[in-house]
Formats: sequence, C-alpha cells, structure tokens
Amino acid sequence: MTGGTVHWKDRWDEYSKLEREEMESLPPERLLDNVSQGRYGRYYNIWYVIAERSTLEEAGWVLFQVLKKNDIDYLYRYHSAAALIELLGDNEFEPVDLSADHEKIRDNIDRLNIILVERIGNCQ
Repeated sequence: MTGGTVHWKDRWDEYSKLEREEMESLPPERLLDNVSQGRYGRYYNIWYVIAERSTLEEAGWVLFQVLKKNDIDYLYRYHSAAALIELLGDNEFEPVDLSADHEKIRDNIDRLNIILVERIGNCQ
C-alpha cells in the first residue's frame, strides 16, 4: 500500500482469503454441487479446497466434467485440472496439458478418462 491507496493485489488477497474461509466452511458435497452447477467462485479457491477435503472417488468425475467444457474461462479449467491432478497423486500431466487450447488436449482428456475409469470406475 502506498500513499493511502489500496493496491489491487491487496484487495485480491483480502477477498480471496474471505472466499477461502467460506469454502472451507462448506461440506465437500456442497462444494462439488456448486462446481456441477457452474458456481466456481471468483478467486479459484474452490478447486484447492476440494482437493484438500475430497477423495478422487468423490470429486474425480465432477472435476473431469469441467475440463470438457469449452464455454468457460480457461482459468477455471486450469485450476480444476490442478485439483484433479492433486487427487490423482500423479505427475503424468500438468494442469495446462488438460486445460489449454492445444493440439494434444483431446488426446490428454481421452487418456485422463481412461485413467479415471481404471482408478474409480465409470462416471456415475
């Protein structure tokens, strides 16, 4: 902060912290329902709270469905991919491999689908 003016980054951090606290107060099932309904929050906290408080079995297919959406902001797909990779405990992919618009994205999503079926069964 300089000259009495609040810097945008300080505001972002403040609001992000408040959102994170709100997300942490919700049960994992509610967070996953929010994601299923397209309610992701504004500061990308939902993805990391899900990764910390859910299992792959609970969250895997919900997060995977976000990766398949082309009509949402790239950063939502990126952070969803990061959470899913965390739950997988796998380093085969980086978040950008599953979220960015590049020629291998379909192959990567198809591979991830196979991994999820092997690890947790078919999508319910």
